[in-house]
Amino acid sequence: MRRSNRASSIRPALQSGKTLLEPFAAAAQYCFAFDKMHLSAQYLGCSSPFAMTSLCARCACEIAEGDEGCAHCGAAVAQPLPTADTAPIALPPLSTTPVLSTPMFSMESDLIGIGGWLILPVIGLAISPFLFLHGVYTDLRILFGSQFQTALATRPALAGLILFEAINNTILFAATICLNILLYRKKRAFPTYMTIYLGAQFVLGLVDHLAAVRFNPDSEWTAVARGFFAAIIWIPYFLRSRRVEVTFVH
Repeated sequence: MRRSNRASSIRPALQSGKTLLEPFAAAAQYCFAFDKMHLSAQYLGCSSPFAMTSLCARCACEIAEGDEGCAHCGAAVAQPLPTADTAPIALPPLSTTPVLSTPMFSMESDLIGIGGWLILPVIGLAISPFLFLHGVYTDLRILFGSQFQTALATRPALAGLILFEAINNTILFAATICLNILLYRKKRAFPTYMTIYLGAQFVLGLVDHLAAVRFNPDSEWTAVARGFFAAIIWIPYFLRSRRVEVTFVH
């Protein structure tokens, strides 16, 4: 009597457990059936257990994947159904050329060439030969002009000063011609010779002015000041400018 009561109490628990396990059993049975179909298809030489089918236009029978005609009536298929082996998915070819990102602008390329602050000394260098040539003409006109010979004869030191100015202007004229050639050919030596020219122009102008003060104490210091400021501004520029460095490379 006691055993029957125990069995009757266990039976509902087993039934509830069976009810809970039924979905898992069905899923396992489905997976087993799918594996069996897949293995059978491989054994028979099929590409997939789920073959694509179509209906025959004459007898409405199913035509298997890859068949060229209906097996029931023999009607030809206009176009055989593609298979996984005969009609692979075409993928776009991969490019083997590396894609390089192009910056919107390049700092180095923007600095190459005559531009920026470099335009100012270039303009001055283009005008300088004409100014020095005019200075040479003026000095020679005073030295050899008949109307100035009497004054020069009484003051020979003044004639020496004018001769010094003529030589000075001639040297600077030749220097600016050479510098313009180096400039437009973008020679590497241009910045070095330009700094030498700016320093020499200031020193020669200072010496000339100090000598002229002996004859004319009211002489203006404008030319000396111009040479001084040109030297202290443009010598550091030509020594440290990145534009100058990347432009004059030949």
